[in-house]
Amino acid sequence: MDLETLEARQSASAEASTIAVPSIPMIPQDIIHEILYYIVPDPNFRLALRSCSLVSKLWIAPAQRHLFHTLSFTGRDMFKWLKAFPVPEQTPAHHVRDLRLSLGGLHDAPDDFFRRIRWFTGVRKLTVLGKDISHSVPGLHTRRRYPLFVACSPSNTVTATVLQIWDVMAQLQNLNDLALSGSLGAVDRSNLQKIGTGLRGDFRGQLRLLKMPADDLGDIINMLLEIPDGLQFTEVEIHSVNGCLIPSASLAEACGGSLVKLSYAVDHHDGPDALDHSFNFSRSPNLKEVKFAVDWRGGSLLWIPIALSTLKPTTSPRLSIIRLSLRSTARYVNPRDRWERLCDDLRRVEGEVARIKREFAGEVNLIVSRPPWFRVLENADPVPKARL
Repeated sequence: MDLETLEARQSASAEASTIAVPSIPMIPQDIIHEILYYIVPDPNFRLALRSCSLVSKLWIAPAQRHLFHTLSFTGRDMFKWLKAFPVPEQTPAHHVRDLRLSLGGLHDAPDDFFRRIRWFTGVRKLTVLGKDISHSVPGLHTRRRYPLFVACSPSNTVTATVLQIWDVMAQLQNLNDLALSGSLGAVDRSNLQKIGTGLRGDFRGQLRLLKMPADDLGDIINMLLEIPDGLQFTEVEIHSVNGCLIPSASLAEACGGSLVKLSYAVDHHDGPDALDHSFNFSRSPNLKEVKFAVDWRGGSLLWIPIALSTLKPTTSPRLSIIRLSLRSTARYVNPRDRWERLCDDLRRVEGEVARIKREFAGEVNLIVSRPPWFRVLENADPVPKARL
């Protein structure tokens, strides 16, 4: 090959190298998000999202936004999280919007995880599951109604305490919805004085306190009532396994004008507070729905008509639904005086229901359910020993 031919080939090669190779068009971020939103409803969306995150580095960030939207942690999962992300600043925690902590299992929750809770800056909803106590309460079918419940052994369990819940709430500055269920761990109540003063009060979402014993429920409610700025929950759902009327009524009243929906369920209640205290809705002008559900086991129901008596068109102009549900899972109820008190309470309830129908002029949908044998017992004389 002569010199001229070599120079010509080198020149042609240089010219070819200067020709720009057409780049692959970049997919705009908004289009990527639309694709991911389309994938999310798929039952196997997490697997699909993981595949999307492997397409290119461009897809990693938007896929994480959906992959980590909802996270559930047990004690073991918390250890895995700490091992996978040893540097808090480099975790995808800021993508989480719905955080669920199951603290009623057999594994201790690491303290390091709770110290890093503040990195979950975007959390809007917090769910804390304590020890499942449904096995000790007959007639409760919580796993169907509340699917967030976890089954755990009744012994050798480590569960959340009020102080832990307070610490988590204090670190999550964007929290709106709070859901707690199950029993809490033992704590020295002398340490609970004024702990709520360190919490902000602008929670504008849902508060759900489900299947909790009266003592634990009272501790949580008292903590919330101590918040200096007051409460602004729009929906409150309380389900106590053994009565917690006074704190629950105080909580609902503290929400005031922000309260839109209230649901109070109690599985058995036989305390003297039922005779003198109840819910007062005269300061809840935006209330739209009220629900009372009682598993009657011989206690007083007088608090129900007292609560209904505060529902008036002038103070609750937006009220549209009232649900009353009365049942009994007790196998035997005796003596007669309990039946007589039940009949008296039921007549008071029926009187308030009739008044509400009349005063609200059909604008309120009243849904009342009770076992048919209650109607039979109202006219029974003498009242026999009844098997329920």
